[in-house]
Amino acid sequence: MRFHFVMFCSITPISLWLREKLFEKHGYPETREHIEKLKKLVGQVFDFYESFKKSDAEVNFDLMEFLKDWLNNRIKGTDKKYGAFFNFKGVN
Repeated sequence: MRFHFVMFCSITPISLWLREKLFEKHGYPETREHIEKLKKLVGQVFDFYESFKKSDAEVNFDLMEFLKDWLNNRIKGTDKKYGAFFNFKGVN
C-alpha cells in the first residue's frame, strides 16, 4: 500500500498539470474554477503525503475518506463533465 500511495502522490500533480494545459488549449468554459480546485487538490495530496511520511501507518481514516471523495465526486462527477467537453472537441 505504501508504494501505491507514493506513486499516487507522484503522478497526481503531473496528471493535474496536463489537465490544466488541456483546459487552456481547448477553451474549457470553467477553466479558472477548475484550476483552483486542482491546486487545492494537489495541496491536499501533498499534505497527506507529508503526514504519511511521518507515520508508520499504511493508511488512516482521513486518507480513505479523501480517496473515497475523490472517486465519488471528482472522477464520477467533475471528470465526466469535462470529459464530455473534450470528447466534443475531439480530444481522446
